[in-house]
Formats: sequence, structure tokens, C-alpha cells
Amino acid sequence: MHSSEHSHYLEIYTDGSKDGVRTAAAVVAPNFVKTVRLADNASIFAAEIHALDMALGIIWRTRSKDYVIFSDSLSSLEDIDSCEAENPLILKIQKDHSEGINTGKSINFLLDSQSHGY
Repeated sequence: MHSSEHSHYLEIYTDGSKDGVRTAAAVVAPNFVKTVRLADNASIFAAEIHALDMALGIIWRTRSKDYVIFSDSLSSLEDIDSCEAENPLILKIQKDHSEGINTGKSINFLLDSQSHGY
């Protein structure tokens, strides 16, 4: 765990990756791993936000109340935090996050500075 402040939170890790023209998104949570291949030539940013969206999908299907989603994509997290986001998937993530909070869930996005594909 990255912070004792979130020690009782369910940890979810996300990542986007690109190998040539192939792009994929992944999400890892306790007892759950999912990967999705995106369209050829999709950007790494698209993969990162797709992974974050998948993480929120896990949250909607579980009963826990407290979550921390780790991402190594600073730009994705900044866009989610922005009031000026225009990307439709970022807007969906913002909406789903807000709805989760409104149902009593605690959902935190944190930069995973220790994960850089090593």
C-alpha cells in the first residue's frame, strides 16, 4: 500500500500500454484482472483513461465502500480533475465518480509514481 491513510481501501491498479500499433488497457484488483485490446493506433492516453473507466466498472460491481485507484498517468488524472475536460470518456469517468460518491462510496484517484512498467 502506498499510504497508511488508505490502508483499509480496496486497491485497484490501472495501466495502458502500447507496442507498435497495438494498444491495450489493464486493470488489477483483488481477485480480478482484466485486459482489453484497443483499436490499432489508439493513443497511450486513450488506453490509460480506458483502464480508469474499467476500474470504475469494478467499483460499481462490488460492495466495498472505500476505493483507491492507482494510475501512473498524471495527464489522465489531471484531466479527470479538470472542470474543462472535453473528452467523452473523461466526462463519463467524472460522472461515474460523482455518482459513486453520491451513493456513499469513497473513490480516490492517486498517482502511482512507483509503477512505470518496470
